[in-house]
Parts: sequence; structure tokens; C-alpha cells
Amino acid sequence: MKNNDYELAKTLGILSDSEAQSLQQYVDSAGSTEVSDDVRAAAEILAQIGLAAPVPSVRSDLKQRLKRRLEEQKRSDEIQVWRKWGASEGEADGPTIIPATEDFQATGVDGVSVRKLHVDPVSAQATMLVRMEPGSAYPAHRHAADEICYVLEGELAVGEQRMAAGDFQHVSRGQVHQVQSTTAGCLLLITSSLNDEILPG
Repeated sequence: MKNNDYELAKTLGILSDSEAQSLQQYVDSAGSTEVSDDVRAAAEILAQIGLAAPVPSVRSDLKQRLKRRLEEQKRSDEIQVWRKWGASEGEADGPTIIPATEDFQATGVDGVSVRKLHVDPVSAQATMLVRMEPGSAYPAHRHAADEICYVLEGELAVGEQRMAAGDFQHVSRGQVHQVQSTTAGCLLLITSSLNDEILPG
């Protein structure tokens, strides 16, 4: 979204200064043009219907949609802690070794923790170990890029499908990954996007 779009949004009364700032951070991180398109669409509607039209209802609808997107983005950030991981270092000087003693990090989902292995800022992807404790579940999400998942230990249910140690799964960009759950617990090796969208659940 361009700066003039934010000014337009504030002029129309759609966003306050703080909301516009939050929206800018969201768009910059996700690289999405949909929000910008929404603001432009609202401006075109207002230009066509004139001052006599029920402008507040248009503003209210758009404001609610923008707020909902910001809330969804915040939830995705809280769950996907790897979004904040910095680029991996050391490759230029030779192989990088991640010790097996490296700690796992809690995510925004109870019973699910992750260990950073590699981050590629160019492709916006992270490779990680994911540990899911018995009875835990990871919410449904839409992939911003291809994901690969290899079950190292335990068992994993993906919707109605069952995976065991040694099973491999590939999910294409744009596809929705159903809720992933485990009864006994599991350890996964995953390469995934930094920008997946957590879906309302």
C-alpha cells in the first residue's frame, strides 16, 4: 500500500493514525496488495455515490474488514514465532552445524515447540524441527509457499490422513493445510514459508 493510500484511508475516516501504522506494518511484512485494493475500491464507491449516500456504512464495513485482517495477522505472528527469526549466518565461511543440544522454543500453540535450523530471507522460508507433545494440535493455515514435512518420530494426523515415522508430505503454495494433531506426540522436520496465514478456527 502506498503512502497516499494511507492518507486517503485517514481522510475517509476509515483508519486512525495508529490503525494506519499497524496496517502499514502488516502490508509491509506480508507483501499483500489486497488491503490497498480495498481502500481504493471504497474511494471509488464514495466518488460515485456522492455525499447523499450512506457513507458511514461503507466506512464501517471497510474498517471492520481491515481490523479483522490486522487481528488475523497478529494471531499468525504470535503462533509462528519463526517469522521473527533472523537469517542464518556462517554459510559463506563454510558449513553451518546446529548442535543437537540447541533448545526448542515455545510457539503460540500449547504443546508445540520449534528449533531453528535455517532461515533463507530471499525465499522467505525456514527449516526447523517441530516437536508436538501428546494431545497437541496446530491450527489450519494457508501456505504462502510450498512446504515439506518429514515425520522423524511418532505419529501425526492431518485432517483425516495419518502419518507415521518415515512418512513425507508436500503441500503446494496457496493450499490450505488442515488441522494437524497428534495423540502420542511427534517430531517433524519442516521447511515452510515465513508468511503462512493462520485461518480462523
